[in-house]
Amino acid sequence: QMNGSTDGKKIKKRRVPLLLSIRFRIMFTIGVAVFIAVASVLYVVTIPVREELEAVNTDYLYNQTRLYGQKLETAVNLTQYHTDIRKVPFRLEAFLQGARLERCESSHCFLVRDDGIVLYHPDHAKIGRQVTVESIRKVAVQVGNGTIPEPDIVTYTEDGAEKIASYYASSKGFVLVIAADRGDFLSTINQVTRLAVMAGCAVFVLMLLFGLLQALRITRPIRVLSEVVDRIGEMDFTDDPRTAKLARRRDETGLIASSVQNMRAELVKIIGAVKSQSAALYGTSTKLMGNAQE
Repeated sequence: QMNGSTDGKKIKKRRVPLLLSIRFRIMFTIGVAVFIAVASVLYVVTIPVREELEAVNTDYLYNQTRLYGQKLETAVNLTQYHTDIRKVPFRLEAFLQGARLERCESSHCFLVRDDGIVLYHPDHAKIGRQVTVESIRKVAVQVGNGTIPEPDIVTYTEDGAEKIASYYASSKGFVLVIAADRGDFLSTINQVTRLAVMAGCAVFVLMLLFGLLQALRITRPIRVLSEVVDRIGEMDFTDDPRTAKLARRRDETGLIASSVQNMRAELVKIIGAVKSQSAALYGTSTKLMGNAQE
């Protein structure tokens, strides 16, 4: 083994720019692939699920309004002594207390007479006044004219909030409406979407970490071998245990490390042979010079 340098200068350590490094390329490739995969899954799965959940919520709103509208019709039909339940506010409020959507804080119902007058509303200040929702007022007008439209879903804006509502028009001369803020109505759907996005981001981050580990596993042996080759270039043939460890690997870096080891061993043999020949020549020349002086 030999240490030293032919010109006394050490080879300057070289650094690969980050954007040109294998590590960056591996992480970039994995990142792009995972992003495309996650985005595709979210697009293919989340949108249909969102549409399905919205349809389920809409059907629930529709059926709830229809149910309470029919119950109210029955209550009006069974009224005794001509005491219409619609004319007794506290009975009407107790009757319609459950006419709302579960787990939807903004949901509420209100009852409109066929002339557009509000018979019941959680905001008691609106009772006895004309309904302010234009789409519901038009339905009430239709009922007043003897045309009973089928139950339906409508959207409108009230007090700066977008509402979604279902109405039930009755031949008894009323329109029952159950409404909710659209954002509150879609809260479950939005929550599912957020969870899906968060899961996608978590997968993306985990895959990037996995890509970083794999990139380090690939590039670290290359850097070690680069250092060993640089030392050999400086005529430093000291055995490096890291090379022997890498040579035991069964991948491409193991092949490269084994080749570096073989190269170092052959160079050591060559230089040893050169030294032996040099010593022999030196001895012969010394002997010849001694003979010449005699």
